Amino acid sequence: MNTSSVNQSKLISPISSSLDLILPQLPNYPFTEVERINGGKNSQVYRLTSHTRAQFALKIYFQHKAEQRNRLKTEFLSLKFLKDQGIKAVPKPYLKNESQGWSLYEYISGEPIRDFQVTSQDITTLVDFLLQLKNLSKHPASHDLNLASEAQLSIQGIIDNIKNRLNKLLEIPKDTIENKLLNQFLQDDLVPFLSELIVWCQPCLKEKLMDFSNEIVLEQRTLSPSDYGFHNALRQDNGELVFLDFEYFGWDDPAKMISDFLLHPARMIDFSLKQQFFSEILAGFSENKTLSTRVKIVYPLFGIKWCLILLNEFIPEQLLRRGFADINPIDKRERQAQQLAKAKQMLTQIKGDYEQFPYYY
Repeated sequence: MNTSSVNQSKLISPISSSLDLILPQLPNYPFTEVERINGGKNSQVYRLTSHTRAQFALKIYFQHKAEQRNRLKTEFLSLKFLKDQGIKAVPKPYLKNESQGWSLYEYISGEPIRDFQVTSQDITTLVDFLLQLKNLSKHPASHDLNLASEAQLSIQGIIDNIKNRLNKLLEIPKDTIENKLLNQFLQDDLVPFLSELIVWCQPCLKEKLMDFSNEIVLEQRTLSPSDYGFHNALRQDNGELVFLDFEYFGWDDPAKMISDFLLHPARMIDFSLKQQFFSEILAGFSENKTLSTRVKIVYPLFGIKWCLILLNEFIPEQLLRRGFADINPIDKRERQAQQLAKAKQMLTQIKGDYEQFPYYY
């Protein structure tokens, strides 16, 4: 790469060989500034500035042979679908190269939204966006979209998914202090409570004449970003929100979509705002008469799943992903200790909530 085209003072991390390959392929090359910015936990993101001051977001995706989902293709095609249908609150996709693992998107100038900055209007804006996706599920082109990442459309499927995640963690060798503490937490706390939850949910389903094994019908499904919330949003100068990160987008159970927002450990927003979200989203799905009950039943199951997601840092390929994406990596043992503490906190919360769902409608 011609380094004279890059303002070195704007480089947060060294220009990698992959950038040497990618940048000359892009429109508006050469760029006057190439800056590494926060790209979440799965990708590297660079802000590119051309000589005309036009800006773009280059996203380089973590790729591993163990991955079964093409996150690049999912995100690019999902954003194209949304833009084609007139959705404004998402970035525009420009160009992708699946073999090299990158996509070029519209650069969104905005500020991250901290927990204490979330307002009642922000909640309404988020709900409106999710209801736009719900309405797009009726569009003929939506049927070309895949299921969202790890979408499970039956209670049995949710439990099977949890057990698969759990077994991966139980198989980790107990060869470090951290791994021994992980195993102790799983065996002594999480596994017994999961068994308790499985027993608890079945009579709840039976009482409401809901099925344990059958998947919800197409009419009860929705399009969902899957990993969404204010941690994946920016506030623009005009106050409007733009939503990012559609690597896991697709068809899903709206009960999962709702539960994930209420449980997501990346955001600790005020209880009253979560209550507002629950009330407004249920009103938007008013034709789904069983959704409120379904949320109350699956909420603690997804709480268990979030405990296991938090423990991904103990899985070797997940550590590779974090190492690829992190701008400021931290020590593996420190990270694992932090995540184990968060999982314990989440489990304690679910144990306290599951018999008396904390939100009302």
